[in-house]
Amino acid sequence: MQAKAQTVLPRFIAPPVPFCLWLLLSCLLAVSVLAWLARVPVYRNGVATVVDANYANEEMIVAFFPPDSKPEMKAGQNLSLKLDPAGPPVVRTIAAIEPEILSPTEARKKFNLDNTAARSYEFPAAVAVARLGKPGKALPASAYEGAVVEAQLEVGSQRLIALLPLVGGFFRN
Repeated sequence: MQAKAQTVLPRFIAPPVPFCLWLLLSCLLAVSVLAWLARVPVYRNGVATVVDANYANEEMIVAFFPPDSKPEMKAGQNLSLKLDPAGPPVVRTIAAIEPEILSPTEARKKFNLDNTAARSYEFPAAVAVARLGKPGKALPASAYEGAVVEAQLEVGSQRLIALLPLVGGFFRN
C-alpha cells in the first residue's frame, strides 16, 4: 500500500494578517478620499480698530490687511475679530472695501484714527469696513472704541489634502 503524499506549503504569515492589511488599505483610501473632498477656509491676517459712531450712530470696524490681499477682498465676506482675548471671536460681514490701497496718513485722515492706538499702524494697507453692531452682552460697542485687535478675513477655501507636506503642492487651487 502506498502512502498518499500531500504537499504542505509553509505558512509565512498568520491568517489574520492579510485581512488586517486589506483593512488598513481600505482605511487609507477612505481617508484620502475624505481629504480630497473636504474643504477648509483660507484666511488673511490683519489688524482692526473700532472707530467712532458713523452717521447711523453705529460703531464701525476698520480692518487693515497687507496690500497683496486686496484682490481677494470683497464686500460680504466674513471678518473675525478677537475683541475679548478670553472669549470667542466676533464675526461680522464686510460692508465695504476701500477701492485703493491707503497709506497710513490717508487712513488716519479718512477714519479719524489720530486719537486711537491705530495711529501706530505704519504700513500701506488694503482696508475693509464693517459694522460692529452689538459685540457681546457684557459691554456696549462704544466700550471697544479705539481698541486695536487681531482680524482674520475669510477669502476662500482649499482642499484639505493641499495642506499635506510633500503632496499638497499638487492639489493647490
